[in-house]
Amino acid sequence: MIESLPATLLIAALVAVALIVYRRFDRRHPSPASLPNPAELTQGASILVIVCMVASAATAGVCYLVFGSENPIPATAVEPLLFPVPFAATLFVYIVTCAATGFYEEAAFRVVFQGLFERGFAGNGVIPRRCVLFAALLSSVLFAVMHVITPIPEGADLLHVGMQGVFKFLQGLLFGLVMTALLKRTGSLAVVAAIHMCYNLLFFLPWLAAAGSFPTTYLTGVSIDTIGLAITSICLVPAAVFSVRFLACGGQVQRPSDGESPC
Repeated sequence: MIESLPATLLIAALVAVALIVYRRFDRRHPSPASLPNPAELTQGASILVIVCMVASAATAGVCYLVFGSENPIPATAVEPLLFPVPFAATLFVYIVTCAATGFYEEAAFRVVFQGLFERGFAGNGVIPRRCVLFAALLSSVLFAVMHVITPIPEGADLLHVGMQGVFKFLQGLLFGLVMTALLKRTGSLAVVAAIHMCYNLLFFLPWLAAAGSFPTTYLTGVSIDTIGLAITSICLVPAAVFSVRFLACGGQVQRPSDGESPC
């Protein structure tokens, strides 16, 4: 993990530059698919999303606490340390890595890619409020694919690797839709980046405790990882369903007083 921190920070810096350039362009040339954030937010829906996210991330921790000792992590699935370091230093680097990853993934997929895709769909005649949903689906698919393209440890159980690939794709897709909806609802990149960071912290903390380092792959071939990914995906479904309905309305909360038919 320590060896990969410079690369993570470099990616975050490059995405930050891209974000600045995109936002300057967006201010000068507003997208026809961009709709104002709703003035009123429904607390119940927000609580549902947060509960689903926490339950999803914490599931991995519970699985490792209960079954971790019976399912050792393959050495080939763990980033090797070139030199011994105190656990406190590893934990600090872990937190910084999660923070940087949360920022650059949200900035890239939920702001830059989402905005560009909305413009693309709008330019091809799609009605503005549907552009938001279509762009969210496309950016979330790319986000999910990025997380599935990962090394496979030597001697891994290919059946579990295949199942993990399916569940990881589903998890990434649902997670992307939820985070896009949260950004549309809050209008704050800092908020969604912080939520993403906390999700990663909860999800990977058992790895850090068990292996003392960061995983190099999501496809370990270990049965406990398959179970964890399956349950986390299920936990994200309710929040994703709400998010899709919200995004189908162009990123606005639909109320009877709006005088429009439901989306």
